[in-house]
Amino acid sequence: MLVTSDAPPLVCIHSRNDRLVPPTHSEEAVAAWRAAGVDAQLDYFDGPGDLHGFWTPGDLATRNLIPPVAELLRRTAC
Repeated sequence: MLVTSDAPPLVCIHSRNDRLVPPTHSEEAVAAWRAAGVDAQLDYFDGPGDLHGFWTPGDLATRNLIPPVAELLRRTAC
């Protein structure tokens, strides 16, 4: 992964259960950012099921972020 020292900081949020995109993808990205000397953080959450797990189940129009993800985003935005 090519990351230069002028890259913006990186924040990754990843479900421990994600089998669609394994957590190693975020771990590798964070490692690349840090190797370039750029701030990077990775927060895990326990998502429902074995997909991304960010959303409550249901219709796309009515689903919401699950509470652990919403909390991680609130903390990151501050």
